[in-house]
Amino acid sequence: MKPFKFFRTPFNPRQYDLDSFTFIGVSPIKTHEDVQGRYRTMIFMNNDTRLPLTGNLIHEHEEAYHQADIIEIRGDQIFQLPRQEAEYINVTLTFTPNAEL
Repeated sequence: MKPFKFFRTPFNPRQYDLDSFTFIGVSPIKTHEDVQGRYRTMIFMNNDTRLPLTGNLIHEHEEAYHQADIIEIRGDQIFQLPRQEAEYINVTLTFTPNAEL
């Protein structure tokens, strides 16, 4: 089971914007023999042409990318995809009984 991360600040997609490009999300999880482990790619929108393009490869453990929208580009269309159950981080909570309640 993956450990749960507590983030100091809420995920802000605007912190990943670049000059003339707006960060819109990440790709679905991918695998490739040349890349170790599972990864995603960052997806940006060109502010002038309004065309999407892919950016850096990222791994889930690097930053809070698992909070970003999952985007799939099909031709000239962009789709936001729901997360698969396996992509959620599992959290195990332990409750301690309290006799004072």
